[in-house]
Amino acid sequence: MSVRSTVRVVVLLCGVLLGCDDMGSVEDGRVASARVLSDSTSDAVTVPEPTRALREITTVPSAPCFALDSLALAPLVFADMSADDETGDIGGLEIRFLRGPRGGLGAMLREASGGLPAPQPVDSLAYDGARDSLTIWWSELENGYVYRLKPACDYLMGVGTFWITSTNPTGHRVNIVLPRTLTPMPDRR
Repeated sequence: MSVRSTVRVVVLLCGVLLGCDDMGSVEDGRVASARVLSDSTSDAVTVPEPTRALREITTVPSAPCFALDSLALAPLVFADMSADDETGDIGGLEIRFLRGPRGGLGAMLREASGGLPAPQPVDSLAYDGARDSLTIWWSELENGYVYRLKPACDYLMGVGTFWITSTNPTGHRVNIVLPRTLTPMPDRR
């Protein structure tokens, strides 16, 4: 199956599982855009101020890989990262779940564009058991990012809203699939 076909399948799965009403378009094997139905009257997302302290939640997804006892042994890592063949620059997204010092579920994120920074705690993490959905808020400089993801042991799938600012409160939405990885890329700057 080609990358383009795989992306189309992922986009269709997002539409079926998460209620996307605009399945987006595929350009060069990447999802170029997607819009998600919202229960609220506004698509604007409020992003909390960055704190960079590890936030922990006590209600965790029911998928067995999210069990806090197992996360005490090793983090659960989902990533879509790759190195450019010519320059060696790294690009992509990684989300790590771990058991925090207070015994709850915490999340760390790193977004690579060129170098590979160390994972940083997310600004906020929430789990909605009724929808089996994780919501992660992350901010960097003037931009906010929100990820709404369905947790599973093999992958995280959902929608990311990028570049949320005071002048663009709805940001840009894209479908996201992050496969689980047992060998995350090492930290490097």
